[in-house]
Amino acid sequence: MFNDTVNVQRGIVGAGSDDDTYVLSANLIDANAEITISDVEGANKIQLIGGLTITSSIVAGDTAQLTLSNGAVVTVLGASTMSYEVGGNPLTGTAGVTKDYSTFVADVLGTTVPTTGTSTGGQSTVNEDGTSTPTLNPTYTLTAGAAAVDEGSTATFTLATTDVAEGTSVAYTISGVAAADLTSGSLTGTATVDASGNATISVALVEDVTTEGAETLTVTIDGQTASASTTVNDTSLTPGVGSSLALTAAVDTLTGTSDNDTFTANLALDGNGVANVETLGAFDTIDGGAGTDTLVDYLLGATTTVTTGNITNVETYTVYGDGAITSDVQNVSGLTTLNVAQSTGALDIDTKSNVTTVTTKGDSGADNVAIDDNGSSATTADTLASVTVEDTTGTVAVASDALTNLKLDNTGTGAVTVTAAAGTRTLTLELDKVGTQTITDAEATTLVVNATGNATTAATLTTAKATTVTLNADEKLGIADLNIAAATTLTATGDSVITVAAGTTLTALTTVDASAATGGLDMDAFALGNSVTFTGGAGTDAVQLAANTKDHNMGAGNDTVQLSAAALGTGGSVDAGAGTDTLFMTAANAITASATTGTTAFETTISNFEKLKIDATAGAGTINMAGLDDINYIVASGVIGHATTFSNIVTGGTLEVQAVNTAATTIEVSGAATNTADVFNIALNQTPTGALVAADTVTVANVETININGADSGNVTTGVDIAAVINTLTLTAANATTVVVTGNNGLNVTATGSTAITNFDASAITADSALDTAANLAVTYSSLNSTSTATTTISGGAGNDTLNGNAAKDTISGGAGNDTIDGGAGNDTLSGGDGNDSLTGGAGADSLTGGAGNDTFIFTASVNGTTYDSIKDLGAGDIITLVDQGTETFTTTAVTSGSNAVFQDLLDAATAGNGATNGAVSWFQFNSNTYIVQDLAAANTFQNGTDLVVEITGLVDLSTLSQAGNVFTVV
Repeated sequence: MFNDTVNVQRGIVGAGSDDDTYVLSANLIDANAEITISDVEGANKIQLIGGLTITSSIVAGDTAQLTLSNGAVVTVLGASTMSYEVGGNPLTGTAGVTKDYSTFVADVLGTTVPTTGTSTGGQSTVNEDGTSTPTLNPTYTLTAGAAAVDEGSTATFTLATTDVAEGTSVAYTISGVAAADLTSGSLTGTATVDASGNATISVALVEDVTTEGAETLTVTIDGQTASASTTVNDTSLTPGVGSSLALTAAVDTLTGTSDNDTFTANLALDGNGVANVETLGAFDTIDGGAGTDTLVDYLLGATTTVTTGNITNVETYTVYGDGAITSDVQNVSGLTTLNVAQSTGALDIDTKSNVTTVTTKGDSGADNVAIDDNGSSATTADTLASVTVEDTTGTVAVASDALTNLKLDNTGTGAVTVTAAAGTRTLTLELDKVGTQTITDAEATTLVVNATGNATTAATLTTAKATTVTLNADEKLGIADLNIAAATTLTATGDSVITVAAGTTLTALTTVDASAATGGLDMDAFALGNSVTFTGGAGTDAVQLAANTKDHNMGAGNDTVQLSAAALGTGGSVDAGAGTDTLFMTAANAITASATTGTTAFETTISNFEKLKIDATAGAGTINMAGLDDINYIVASGVIGHATTFSNIVTGGTLEVQAVNTAATTIEVSGAATNTADVFNIALNQTPTGALVAADTVTVANVETININGADSGNVTTGVDIAAVINTLTLTAANATTVVVTGNNGLNVTATGSTAITNFDASAITADSALDTAANLAVTYSSLNSTSTATTTISGGAGNDTLNGNAAKDTISGGAGNDTIDGGAGNDTLSGGDGNDSLTGGAGADSLTGGAGNDTFIFTASVNGTTYDSIKDLGAGDIITLVDQGTETFTTTAVTSGSNAVFQDLLDAATAGNGATNGAVSWFQFNSNTYIVQDLAAANTFQNGTDLVVEITGLVDLSTLSQAGNVFTVV
């Protein structure tokens, strides 16, 4: 007798009378197999291995049928006699959890064993730890509460769900109506599922005054097909257009209709036919009647409007004038809106518990605006809530206890003052292209500032009682000074930058929250109080701290924290968050702060900074980057005027120089003495003007690769392109083998002591503006690698480069521009590239290729008659410059010799004269190449080391060379 273990794959299985185990594994069962397990003898077990997924099941009293995820169907006969080991894995020795039939059906199949008939189970996945995870199939059914609803009421929908957890937020979308038809103003929303699986969606409807007919409002569950609709009955009608009634120069009595009427007081003609007679007079009577009525009044010159009690039931009064206007509408019954426009003088407006909205529009002159709600008692309290002032540089004075909204549009320098009684009141201040105005509301308890339309540059905000202040910038918002003495919380929001230049009065402030300011909050021009907490957001934030004792989180964005002390206060910390963040300190404070490392060091109070920015040095010293949280990007924004060392920089670090330094900088890279592939970067980038950078001497010890970037981002202040400049740098890098120069500026680099460089690559220098020229993109570099066996590469870029080799085997490429290239000693390969280049071979057998343009080839000596320079592409317009010795002569006829002559014979024939006083130039052709020879000795044969020979690839006729002394031009 044996207890068998059967790995079920397909077909009918049953092991016999022993205690057998039937293993169901997703890895073994054939797809779409029909399997029957029949074994009622012994104590048998079915083991369901972890990872097995049952998509559905049918359960009877003694039979179970399981459909698996691969399509296989397993029928278990005698199911009630078996046990079920759920989970586990025989390969790993992990045991599952054993259950009887009814427990298995309940826990895994999600149903019960029926007394009669069958039951159906859902989908479930068996886990290795013996648990099972049911796969839920949530359903959503949406039902409208009524077939139709009226405007102004609420449409209700009931959402019924299954397999959706309590508390789930379900998103929905409304269609068939406009957002303006809903009190929420939004066509989307969410509903929360309750414990019974239901949720209610209520859609409140606006009762507008527009005739639009019945509409079908449909709610659809996002990502589902469930939706329901109801009809919205149009119960409101659009008022009629009304009558247009005109006043005359006589006494008028005008009565409107029940619709929206317009009364117009145009200028009437005088006896000379000139329109200069006002038509609204003190004795005119106007009754607008029902509807929303408008009176339009045209004034002449400096005028006081007629404001008697004879005007009733007119809701909007619009005044046009070309002079100073005094508008007293205190006695106009029913008036809610007053508009005064086109004034070229001062505006003086008086209301009294009637008007809620006043708008004024000036001529952008220095005209003052005064608006006063004269409500004086409980029965005639102020009602003026909204004021808009446009196009004036004068002062603005608004007096209303009810003022909640003040908009300033294209206003300039005059002070803006809100006068109101004490009391709880929120003032929303909307700024659109506001200048250097001081805006004061002494009584508002909450201030909300919205920058819209066009940028506001330098407004001053003063409020003595506002405890919360919000700055929201849809457009750039500049605050020259923030005086919010009672405010404990300052909140910044919006997608445009907010700049606060000063905070004269922030005595109660404890919280600055810029977490929703995606445009960034810049307030680093002054130090926040030591008990203020700053929270940044996704924008570029900037803040200044001193001995602050709070925890700050700058959030995402490229933020700057200026620390005006060598340490934060007790308990203070700054988490710079995501982005490329900068810690800004004085050089002296950075020296002090970085001197100590360990658990009590300054670096334990900062985290996630990527850059250290220092200002001008006050003395020599060492800044230990290991004591500054291992920041490895240094921005020297001020002049390094004292010897400064940056130590313990991680390889790959960067020094960005932004000034004209007058002292040396030393870079010490961690582990560089033993490493063999260290990298350091030098950025030369003076902002904001983009003027040239003089880095003085930068010593980078034991580093193999130096990258130098001179990016030209234009004038940061004005936002316009600027011309490239030629930066300067003395680089001392004894171990450097590679120097790569990039960017959009030129560079004059002196490689003092940098004798190991084998690759100097400035090929990526390129223009980024029409103002950039080859002259100001020039790179100057002279190799100090004098190892004759070394092979070096030197490459220029888009500028007029000056590139000099040494005694090594140099390969020098000028690139674009009019380059000056000197190979020096050694057998060099010189290539001018585009432009009119100058190539000097020097000692050694050099290969010279001028490239495009009219190039100049300069030669001073040959080693001997077999080691000489070679021009590879001499063409029309090119110039050959030889040694200047006396009055040179040129023999235009080629030198020839016998058929058996060798190269030396031709050399001797070309130098048969006496060139010791006046150099003699001749030429010949040999073995398909051409040679130009200069006789510089008295001897009548070619003298090695004195006479000069240059090879020219190909058979080139030199008889037509144009001579000017020792300079020969190909024509």
